[in-house]
Amino acid sequence: MRFADVAKLRDRVSTFDLSELDTGLSPQGARLALDSALSALSDAALSGVQAMGGEPFSTATVVCARTVFTAPLELCAVLLGRGTHVTLKYPRDAPGISLKLAAAATALDLPLTATDRYDATFDADLVIAMGSDSTVEEIATGLAPGVRLVGFGHRFSAAWITSEQSWTDVAVDLAHHDSRGCMTPGVILSPLPAAADGLAAAMAAAQARWPVGEIAPIEGALLRSRGALALAAGTLRSGPGWAVHGLQAAHLEPLALPRAPILVAAPNVAAAVTILGPFAPWLSTIGTDEPST
Repeated sequence: MRFADVAKLRDRVSTFDLSELDTGLSPQGARLALDSALSALSDAALSGVQAMGGEPFSTATVVCARTVFTAPLELCAVLLGRGTHVTLKYPRDAPGISLKLAAAATALDLPLTATDRYDATFDADLVIAMGSDSTVEEIATGLAPGVRLVGFGHRFSAAWITSEQSWTDVAVDLAHHDSRGCMTPGVILSPLPAAADGLAAAMAAAQARWPVGEIAPIEGALLRSRGALALAAGTLRSGPGWAVHGLQAAHLEPLALPRAPILVAAPNVAAAVTILGPFAPWLSTIGTDEPST
């Protein structure tokens, strides 16, 4: 077990100069994302993983996605702590945190390497793949028999919000990785009559504290298209770097766009479940401020 060294690695990562990484986020947004990821790797959390049973994998490859640069951190902490040799396979033009993380691990004699070689996925006992559904499927077809594959394809998350006091927390969640992560509540359902105004105010406050980062041209086009739909057939609230797209359930297409959640009115939980039903295969998590739900 190498969890003491993993804790040292975590502390070194916390001091990274994020301006050296091409995260696509604003400096404030990148720091928010990194601090949140590292907070999950507390000493207590690492001790809990150390107490787990089972035989660790000898080797593992983690296929990193472009969107959430902190995603490899928890995976590496668990695998390295249990003695697994880990390879980070990063997108060729988007190394993210991989190279810097591997260098920090090597300085602690932790067996972590980083590469952009596609065939790195073939030389491991365990492959953890993050990306599109097609990426995960392509990797699965190339693996040898007996290789364990854990795939994380296209997913989205939703939230059921019943209190005006919750909008600040929702906006902070949406600020993480500029809403591109699968845990981001890209679809929000609520019975509150002034939901759009409450969420808009919280989004504006979050933008002031953690400005949005880069918006890809295709994302800009999709933002304009969905904004036009919300203006014509729903409710639109927007400001520099953010938008709230209030839509009818019939127009719901849960595509995550940066800092632009879809807001759908739902009178109760049963209605919310019905609205989300057709998208169940792609649903990651549902957050709520109603503990009894």
